[in-house]
Amino acid sequence: MIEGANPSMATLSNVAEVLRTFRTCHSLVLVLTALLHHLDRSPGLVAENLRRFLGGERPSVVTISFSSTVLRAAAEGLFSRVVVLESRPGGEGVDMALKLRSLGIDTALVPDALAHTYVEQCDYVVFGADAVTGDGFVVNKVGSALLTHLAQVFGKRVVVLTEAFKATTRPLSSLPMVRRTFELPRWGRVELPVFEPVPIDRVWAVATEFGVEVTPPKNFAHTLWRRLLEELGAGGGLG
Repeated sequence: MIEGANPSMATLSNVAEVLRTFRTCHSLVLVLTALLHHLDRSPGLVAENLRRFLGGERPSVVTISFSSTVLRAAAEGLFSRVVVLESRPGGEGVDMALKLRSLGIDTALVPDALAHTYVEQCDYVVFGADAVTGDGFVVNKVGSALLTHLAQVFGKRVVVLTEAFKATTRPLSSLPMVRRTFELPRWGRVELPVFEPVPIDRVWAVATEFGVEVTPPKNFAHTLWRRLLEELGAGGGLG
């Protein structure tokens, strides 16, 4: 039941996987407490690792949708300017841009159709992840694949900011791409995909709470998941 709530997002299925992994452990409560503590600290650690990686550089970036990890990095002052795509059909980018502006961050909200113009002008393309699959894909909001294609065209680097808990050892084929119904002005209701896969070989670097991996391999999600379980085992009194 937990896993079926939103099959395109790894976090829910990973809760179930943690419960299965530690189901015979007398310290299951401690493991779950360690998990909550880890999740609470992760966005700050991702931002700190990215800060060290950038080495004082404050790039201008283009992003899409609403990512709490990207928001945290921006709030930490890591970007000189953030251009946010509207992120239709859901329009989550509008909420992201409003939040960034409320924090005093130099922000621009632009239509998705102008992505090419702003990718050409930016230093990096940066976005979060709803899942990183075991066979080498980053699953994120629709429009992310186009951003990575434009980054290739204009010679820009793509950086993904995500917590290890978004990683799954499962292949992309096991994560159905969710579709939702939207109301299009003057047209009516349509059913459209919400997420899409991006091959990880289009990503220059992935920043997580464990560090920054440049040119991540296809099995990168396996490494992240193993490190997370090791940390939870130690934090839950199993190490």
